[in-house]
Amino acid sequence: MASPSCYATMMSKGKGRSPRAMGEYQHLKGIKGLKSSTVARLHSESHPHTPSPNKQSQEQQHPPLYPSFHTMHLKNLALALAAVISTATAYPITGDNVNCRAEPTTNSDVVEVYAKGTEVKLECQTHGETVLGTSIWDKTTDGCYVIDYYVKTGTTGMVTDDCNGGSGGGDSSYNGEISREEILSRGQYWVDRKVPYSMSKTYPDQQGRKYRTDCSGFVSMALHASSPGFSTVSMTEIAKSISWDDIQPGDFVGTLGSGTGGAAGHVTLFHSWAGSDKKEYNTLECRGTYGCVKYKRPVGWKVGSYTAKPYRYIRVKD
Repeated sequence: MASPSCYATMMSKGKGRSPRAMGEYQHLKGIKGLKSSTVARLHSESHPHTPSPNKQSQEQQHPPLYPSFHTMHLKNLALALAAVISTATAYPITGDNVNCRAEPTTNSDVVEVYAKGTEVKLECQTHGETVLGTSIWDKTTDGCYVIDYYVKTGTTGMVTDDCNGGSGGGDSSYNGEISREEILSRGQYWVDRKVPYSMSKTYPDQQGRKYRTDCSGFVSMALHASSPGFSTVSMTEIAKSISWDDIQPGDFVGTLGSGTGGAAGHVTLFHSWAGSDKKEYNTLECRGTYGCVKYKRPVGWKVGSYTAKPYRYIRVKD
């Protein structure tokens, strides 16, 4: 038979046990037929041995001489992050009671009002409504946009990353080939900013290129075509007529061509069908007092005596 373990021997002598542990040990011993070695094993599983108070205090007083690599790495990372945060640049506001808005346009809600001299930190910058000669808006760490004219950055250009990543929603070049996804993404850019309608004013796209903010200027911008934009009369120069059965997202629908100038013409982006019967479709468009919005129109809508027809951009990539 194997000799009892050191721990079993110690337990048999009653050493190192609390009153509670002693009671449990005696209870196990009282079970008929249970071997002493089994008693010791069962008791040790319920009450694993822990270092003595003296040993514990020694471990606390004498930590390892060299910290682990993991510990050193975390400390260095924390110091690096602290350095970045502490050196983030703040720029002073140069005007009195400058509005910081929910979107980069004067039509959006005011989120904060900055007093002159307030120092703001910037998350990013983007192009928006042109105000006082600049279309750059600065997004502050308050989560709102202030016109760059009132932020003393030391330059008339951008000093931080573009809020849109500088991609313009896709990979197209000016007057180049463009995907249907990018056409809709560019159109949505103005819709998200609630750009107001105007037949004379302009608004920038993601790259800062300015387009007229009427219906045909909006579609020209979405197509990444010539700025400030084609008119409903001239837009047929960059389009081909298609059937309603052939229409796809990123195509456009309008009353175009000779005689449709001014209020006689209108054009919209085709976003999607509104129902399986294909009697109505969802649009992205700039329309009168509503500005640039999502809308729903019936097939065959009219402007005066002109009936809207579907068209496809000549440089769209299918």
